[in-house]
Amino acid sequence: MKHKSTRYRALTPEFRAFLTETGLWPLGKHYTDHMRTHHGGISGKALTDLRAGSAVTEKAALGLLTYMLTSDHAVEGTRDKILGFVETKGGTLGAHADDLLPLITGEPRDSAGPAEDEADYLRRGSRGAVDLLMGPRRAITNRSRAIEPGEIDDAVGWLHVFIAASLSGKKARQTMTRNAARPVAEAHMGIGHDGYAARLAGWRSEIPLTVRVALGRRLPVGFSAVLPITEEAYELVRSGQRASYDTPATDLRQTSRHLLIEAVAERVATERVDPTNPTLPLLATLLTQIAHLSGVRDRSDDTSIRLLSFAGTEESRLRLEDQGFRPTGAVMPRAGVAVLERVFTVGAGAGLDAVTVMILQWIAKRPIDG
Repeated sequence: MKHKSTRYRALTPEFRAFLTETGLWPLGKHYTDHMRTHHGGISGKALTDLRAGSAVTEKAALGLLTYMLTSDHAVEGTRDKILGFVETKGGTLGAHADDLLPLITGEPRDSAGPAEDEADYLRRGSRGAVDLLMGPRRAITNRSRAIEPGEIDDAVGWLHVFIAASLSGKKARQTMTRNAARPVAEAHMGIGHDGYAARLAGWRSEIPLTVRVALGRRLPVGFSAVLPITEEAYELVRSGQRASYDTPATDLRQTSRHLLIEAVAERVATERVDPTNPTLPLLATLLTQIAHLSGVRDRSDDTSIRLLSFAGTEESRLRLEDQGFRPTGAVMPRAGVAVLERVFTVGAGAGLDAVTVMILQWIAKRPIDG
């Protein structure tokens, strides 16, 4: 049987719940052995991704089904229970596994990715950092690295797809391509691909920490750009006199209490290549940049840290507002999007500000990978 490597499927929530309730999930070793023998092998993490509801290669999903229908290692009675489930979904008991697959997965997708109901850690912000702290040692500072010069064009492509997919509706979140996204995103941003790539390269050349890629299980899952700038440069963007991306590298400082969050974008749709929830490593990346570029560890308690960004999409606006950003009343030139700001003091004693400072100071004590 031949299966297109560009097709992906995720198990339906109902089928995942059924496997859990009935105890039919296979052991990882048995599933891997089955895939090696009958389907040409598979990633060792495929079963974990299937359990989580992530979209995996169609081969991986089909292999789970054929395992449960044919393997001697499957729990006794597995075949009958699976056939009983698919029969309730309109399946024919004598049908081939290929024909039964849509009944437990739904429609195929064009990219790998997580369950559609997964958490958006960029909306949780500092509160979401608890999930990072509960992970392996240094689980925050090792989730990113400085972007390589050769990756910058790709990063702009990721940003374009993220913007265009956000503007184009739910289906586009799965199907948007880089070629289709570029004219939409360029018009929305008010700057072309090459111009924006040159800005990223200039900032990265001046201070590598300003532009970083977030790392998934195997590959980059997005990037963020955070600029430590002079107070004068900050006020120009805050008041709507300058587009954020027109900030020159000469306005950067090694640390500043005035930070411009220029870009935070995960790889979505056809750019999605890693099953990791991208918002968690992106949150880790963003917090790492803010912690080190603000110099928060060395600031006095009465120091105000000022963060500036903008509502490039509705998704971005919600993420910012959930983290305490509020409109300044200004609109960014050329892009025409609202400018938002958050201010907190290092000595904040309660609430979201106190949690934010605690997390940032914890991160600032730790070395940065890459």
